[in-house]
Amino acid sequence: MSDRILDTSKVWLDVKTVAELKGITERAVRLSLKQQNKYKFETEDIRGGKAYKICLSSLEPELQTKFLNEYYQALVLEETQTVDLDIQPVQEKIIPESVKRIALARLDLLKLWKDYIKEKTNKSQANEEFLQLYNTGEFYKDIFETLGSTSIGSLYRW
Repeated sequence: MSDRILDTSKVWLDVKTVAELKGITERAVRLSLKQQNKYKFETEDIRGGKAYKICLSSLEPELQTKFLNEYYQALVLEETQTVDLDIQPVQEKIIPESVKRIALARLDLLKLWKDYIKEKTNKSQANEEFLQLYNTGEFYKDIFETLGSTSIGSLYRW
């Protein structure tokens, strides 16, 4: 049972916590530390100045009880409360059908172009012939209706 009792002489509170317990401002707590020697406190050098820490056992008994009640109540509530997470499903980017159709037409044209120049020995002449045939609109009509005319640079870029 004795190991369950909190040793208040080892608990140090910051100025903000003591101010909340007493119902006064932080400045009033700091001033009272310097003027009255009724509380046991330490100073700690921090970036930008000093921080005061006040020993819980040096506070009035009612403040000690109030702190312990609030501390343990917060601890019990943390352990027993369920956490509700508000998770919204991420909506995926919807690709319009027209963009899909253009992408598939480009892929089909690239495959046809690759097959056409594979058979030829002179690649640059084969490229020119393929583009002349395709850009007339009579060669692969369905792809031409989707993409329109194109150039060799576009074929390489795609």
